[in-house]
Amino acid sequence: MAFHLGYEHRTEVYSGNGRVDNTLGEDTSITTFTPELSLSLGQGFSGTIAIPIVRMHYQIIRHQTMQGDPLPRYDEVQTGLSDVPVIIQWAGSPAGVSGVVAWGGLGLSVPIGLERDYPALRGMEFGEVLTMGSGTWDPLIVHGFGVSENSRVWSSAVVLRWTPYENRFGYRAGSVIQWEAALQQAILDTGVSAGLQLGYRHQWRARRDGLDVLNSGGDWLTLTPEIRWRAKDGLQLVAKVGLPIWRDIYAGPDEIQQLVNGQTDADQRWMLSVIYEMGE
Repeated sequence: MAFHLGYEHRTEVYSGNGRVDNTLGEDTSITTFTPELSLSLGQGFSGTIAIPIVRMHYQIIRHQTMQGDPLPRYDEVQTGLSDVPVIIQWAGSPAGVSGVVAWGGLGLSVPIGLERDYPALRGMEFGEVLTMGSGTWDPLIVHGFGVSENSRVWSSAVVLRWTPYENRFGYRAGSVIQWEAALQQAILDTGVSAGLQLGYRHQWRARRDGLDVLNSGGDWLTLTPEIRWRAKDGLQLVAKVGLPIWRDIYAGPDEIQQLVNGQTDADQRWMLSVIYEMGE
């Protein structure tokens, strides 16, 4: 059995690669506290459930109507549960001296998070909905492998979250596929290891009432340095920061007069974790 307690703070900025029809200044911070429990089910199988508790502080510092009239500053704080991923996973035993191990799993994102309705806009005026819950039961697929080499571990993993339908408000978040390659190197016999992860994320456009949300989705490449300390058997402390090194954020074409032509996007992700393992 393993218990993972994670904390993440994510800062967001307004950005986009298309023309901005109205001047926006968005400043959003998202803080997540995530208890995660993994239980061995025998024969290489395990079950994992994570319960994200989210605080979202969303501000529109400056914005205006399509006619250029200024709108008042908007400030909102929301706290509650996000959707809960539940995954059944299988992992093989390390193969020979190479220490190669592979794993894979299937799961569901359970929609218990608060859903946000959206303004009564239509067609080209659509914008993304910043919400804690998707309102949809999303299938999850995970797969990866790792290679141990003396004091060094190489790994690679892929995660797919597929959102197949619109929620009760007519909104469907974009499906996401993420790939990550990581290297972790132990530092002498100190119990400390340093790691580096290279991640790629693609998110498809969201949809509203059967139409694409033009200023949603994109591609991200992120570099994440990590420090891990094994305080004692079964107890680890992990600190890492995700730094985007390249991104292509989708926006509406220049000839489309969108009310909102850009999207909020994470600048940095600061993460702290405590991992406690017991038993085999």
